[in-house]
Amino acid sequence: MKRRSSKRISLKDLSPLLINLWRLTFFSVISFTFGFLIFKNGWEEIDTSQIHIEGNSYLDKDLIIQGMGIKLPSPLLAINPKQIEENLLKKLPIKATKSGRIITPPTIYIQILERKPIAFATRTTVNGIEQGMLDAEAHWIPIYDQIQAKKILNKQSMHIQGWSENQKELISYIINNQEKLSSPLEKIILSPNGDISFKTRDFEFIYLGSNHSLLKKQISTLSHLMKALPSQFKNKKTTIDLKDPSNPKLLLE
Repeated sequence: MKRRSSKRISLKDLSPLLINLWRLTFFSVISFTFGFLIFKNGWEEIDTSQIHIEGNSYLDKDLIIQGMGIKLPSPLLAINPKQIEENLLKKLPIKATKSGRIITPPTIYIQILERKPIAFATRTTVNGIEQGMLDAEAHWIPIYDQIQAKKILNKQSMHIQGWSENQKELISYIINNQEKLSSPLEKIILSPNGDISFKTRDFEFIYLGSNHSLLKKQISTLSHLMKALPSQFKNKKTTIDLKDPSNPKLLLE
């Protein structure tokens, strides 16, 4: 009886050993295969055909690859995805981006979120007047292709004249509060001296002046004025002076 019991114990002890041996073999094969792929594909040089980009609509693939700021062809493992992300955010009109490496097949993938143009714009540079576009946050978006830009925005789109980096917040505030005007916004004009004015569908000019601290109050006053103003004053020959929001003035031609 004791001998039979001893045999049964030996078989029970052997079963976990076989399972562990199988597991060790399985994971060793997986590790070897993965290591082999990294060694083989990781140092394989990739070119532009192995760059996979998602999320772009108006930004051309060649432009994005150029904005990556890396030399191609290059070994896959020598390419730093974080550096690609930093370069793209710095050089192109992109709100967010994510990139990474795929071992098999050797690929660099890039996902981007473009800034959405909502208006045409101009700015003064050392080379003269430059045309571009703006998003809702008033970030400058270069026009890389005139035909493409006209497909994105039509002739009726808003125009911002005289954009500058230090006035982004002011422009963005006007754009995002234009529904309070009760008249579609057509043009925002920014002068070098700081004066702001704009044109709507119903008014030739609305002068806000250069005291930017009054902007919120001016927009609020204009909203109430638009609702109270008789319809005969709503025409292209009417100008509103809102430099002093507590004393708005109507100028009729």
